[in-house]
Amino acid sequence: MGRFQRLTDDELQALEKEFVDFLSVQGITASDWIRIKEEEPERADYCIEQFSDLVYGAVMMRIEYLELRTPHKLYSYHCAADKINVMGLESDHPETDFTDAAFIERSITQPPADLRIFAGEKAYDGRREDEIFRMLSSGCTTADGVLFETLKKLSDGSSV
Repeated sequence: MGRFQRLTDDELQALEKEFVDFLSVQGITASDWIRIKEEEPERADYCIEQFSDLVYGAVMMRIEYLELRTPHKLYSYHCAADKINVMGLESDHPETDFTDAAFIERSITQPPADLRIFAGEKAYDGRREDEIFRMLSSGCTTADGVLFETLKKLSDGSSV
């Protein structure tokens, strides 16, 4: 079993050139690959898992910001090299909906009375790429960092 999830057949097909290059680096020719798929399915699966790990690892390395939004909580993460920083908003007000971009914008300029802003940081639990993958698998989405920097300014008391 690989570190990450296995690429789907459609994803593999979209990355066919890269997969062929990967096999070539492993010393596997096109005819070898056909034979391996037919006669050694476990080895073929292993090759696909290794390639999947390579692809996902490269993608995870490039991710710098993540977000997780629920109606009453908003977490924005900066994935630094050695630690992960979080900026967050929480509110128990019944009309709170951090899944709505317009509500977030209003909350920043006109904060609800019970709005809580917090910041934190922690070292990664293991490899950075593995933790980012787990976070994505748990509902986080990639982000551009604008929200994180805005919340950081708000937390520091700077004007937004």
